[in-house]
Amino acid sequence: MKLRQAGVALGKGLRVPEVCKERGISEQTYYRWRQKYGGMSPEAPRQRKALEKENARLSSHQRCSAARGARAPVLGMEGSGHVVQR
Repeated sequence: MKLRQAGVALGKGLRVPEVCKERGISEQTYYRWRQKYGGMSPEAPRQRKALEKENARLSSHQRCSAARGARAPVLGMEGSGHVVQR
C-alpha cells in the first residue's frame, strides 16, 4: 500500500527522499520494495504470501511424513504396487 501511495506522490512531482520521509520509510526500503513488488498487481503480494504459507505447511507435512517413515506411491505408477521409501 505504501509503495502505491509513494508512486502516486512521485507522479505528482515529489522526489523520492520527500516521499519516503512522508511515508516513514527509508529510501533503501522504498527501492527494495519497488524492486520486489513494483511490477505486481495489487493482489499479487497477498497471493504470494498465501503460497509461501502453503509451501511451508506442505514442507512441514513432508518432513513429518519422512520422519515417520511413510511410504509414498511412485507418480505415474498408481495401482502397480510400487512404493518409494522416503
